[in-house]
Amino acid sequence: VDYTGAVVSRTAARERERAEFEAGRPTYILSVVEHSRDESVAAWRTTVDATDRGGVARFVNHSCAPNCEVVPTRSTRGQFLPTLALVT
Repeated sequence: VDYTGAVVSRTAARERERAEFEAGRPTYILSVVEHSRDESVAAWRTTVDATDRGGVARFVNHSCAPNCEVVPTRSTRGQFLPTLALVT
């Protein structure tokens, strides 16, 4: 299942989370950090806000005992944004 939504910056994610919290609404923000095998390359961070425009994956794995893992995948070489897949 793909985790979809708006790709946002870390700053925007914090602002959105604060606004939703103050309004008493839940947020569905997922931030994934990918590390390169080459340590000279910085890590990539992808932050997705599925609160308003997300798919069904935003409701998956919200528990005290999660059973899914997020796997960032790229279908084409050089694809900038990964597809974030939830797998068991």
